[in-house]
Amino acid sequence: AAVSRHRPRAVADARWTMVEQIARQRRTGDLTSSVGRLFDAAASLLGVCHETSFEGEAAMALEALASRSVAAGYSLRLHDGTPFTIDASPIIHGILADIDSGRDRSEIAAAFHESVSDLAVLGCEQMRAATGRTTVVLAGGVFMNKRVCERAERRLGSAGFRVLLPRLFPCNDGGLALGQLHVAACALSEEPCV
Repeated sequence: AAVSRHRPRAVADARWTMVEQIARQRRTGDLTSSVGRLFDAAASLLGVCHETSFEGEAAMALEALASRSVAAGYSLRLHDGTPFTIDASPIIHGILADIDSGRDRSEIAAAFHESVSDLAVLGCEQMRAATGRTTVVLAGGVFMNKRVCERAERRLGSAGFRVLLPRLFPCNDGGLALGQLHVAACALSEEPCV
């Protein structure tokens, strides 16, 4: 019932039926390594983008909506492990509660962005605790989002991290591929990966 209450009008019946089925099953094993899917969900719930014609479209619309607002982030949940996992349900529940309360959509979008920045910091702190590493490279499509990148960079710096940003290679998947190649090269040469 809670899911049905938040159905965006622009989403077709058949698609919404699938969303309701997934919500009823309350599956916890559906994992993705893409924060972009979280942006897609938030953008759809806020009515700014239900279908995309290019990667990052929903995230761009959400960033534009949040551009002038300031808000604290939603509560977060990380699960230990290698790799650790992020439970996005507190963010989604926070968005839904704010929609129900009539909170301005731009403030909700701002709170969402703060949450993503907070996730980056919490994840890096967890990795630092496990590895002792204090240098972080902010790469991946999520860091093409200026708001998320600037806030994460500032917060990580305040938390004692050395933060590196891509300058000679793309921040999105091309930059991730470069990092993956570096890790693979280290593994093949049996050298420590630094």
